[in-house]
Amino acid sequence: MSKKLDGRIVAQEIKSNLIKRSQAIARQKVLTVYTGDDEASLMYLKQQTKAANEIGIDIHVVYTPVLDYNKLHITTPFIIQQPMKLANGITRQSLSNWLNRYQKYDVDCACANNIAAISIGVAPTFYPCTPAATIELLEANKIQIVGKHVVVIGRSNTVGRPLSQMLENINATVTMCHSKTNPLILSRICSCANIIISATGQPNTIVYPAITPKPYQTYIDIGGNDIDRYIFDRCYAHCCSPGGVGAITTLKLMENVLTFYERNT
Repeated sequence: MSKKLDGRIVAQEIKSNLIKRSQAIARQKVLTVYTGDDEASLMYLKQQTKAANEIGIDIHVVYTPVLDYNKLHITTPFIIQQPMKLANGITRQSLSNWLNRYQKYDVDCACANNIAAISIGVAPTFYPCTPAATIELLEANKIQIVGKHVVVIGRSNTVGRPLSQMLENINATVTMCHSKTNPLILSRICSCANIIISATGQPNTIVYPAITPKPYQTYIDIGGNDIDRYIFDRCYAHCCSPGGVGAITTLKLMENVLTFYERNT
């Protein structure tokens, strides 16, 4: 039977450590969250609030249907949850330039400077939470990464791209695919991989028997329903939602918040 990689077990261990770190910081710890009305974002906000309360971090939520960074006053670690509508005259490029000015507060690793650091193999101010959570899940379960062939399906700037680069930086051989990759090509690439990670957010990105798992392979479903459940019965190890990478992601965010205060105390 395939080994289930339970993110909740890893998350509990991380949380215990974060509580100790939080107690050692004398000053007030605040995370400011800028969010709109997207349903998925509001669900993520609930997870953040629960984790923050348990660890000892105050959350200040700013609900704004349209983001205008000219009206933001940044004094604490912050996260701008996506998707977010931008005010007239604000583009993704100008938002990225603005984020660079607040790099030391950017605990979600959204600014271009942090992403650029990862791409050239330099430690960023903070690591992006979902990619960091994915690697932590693999390492906690002793799934070898160094020297292995990892396929990452998905090329978003928040997950797929930085995850591919982070895995490469720790000496994995990485192939990046995406939702437009030809199914026959995807099948061939996955057939010779050790670890397959899907982060497209599109159901049935990986379907059995179009892709037939090997008994030594590990499959990670970040998107939620990306991978056909029949795959999980036929591989070495697997991780799916709920209780997968997402359980760790929120805690990696809280870890970045505590790191900010440890650096600036």
